[in-house]
Amino acid sequence: SRLMAESSFWRSLRKKIPGHVMRVENSCMPGTPDLNVCQDGRDFWVELKDVDKFPARPTTRVFGDEGLRPEQVLWIIQRTRAGGEVYIVGKVDNEIFCLHGREAENFNRYTRSELEARNLDYKVVLGVVSKPK
Repeated sequence: SRLMAESSFWRSLRKKIPGHVMRVENSCMPGTPDLNVCQDGRDFWVELKDVDKFPARPTTRVFGDEGLRPEQVLWIIQRTRAGGEVYIVGKVDNEIFCLHGREAENFNRYTRSELEARNLDYKVVLGVVSKPK
């Protein structure tokens, strides 16, 4: 199931992310991302997505219906417009994609090559490794 996959993905990430990391299970505020992270005064949000495998055709959307729900897209758009830092971290097979929240509106439509073109280094974004000087 999707929730099982997401929670095992979360478990694999949890030990790697430094700082104060909070898993958010918020039923009263739909759309709130899965994680809130604070590292050295930097506060940011992370939405986790997980699909089993890449589609057979390169022109097929990777996340599609398994991607962001409309209320998640809205939350991310509102937060990024207000100057907040939000990332969408998606796992496909054993590949991890990290996209800025500005990509939320189009995230579900992206093909593999479109995800790759917008991919940020998740280890740097999540503070797993320090930014190169």
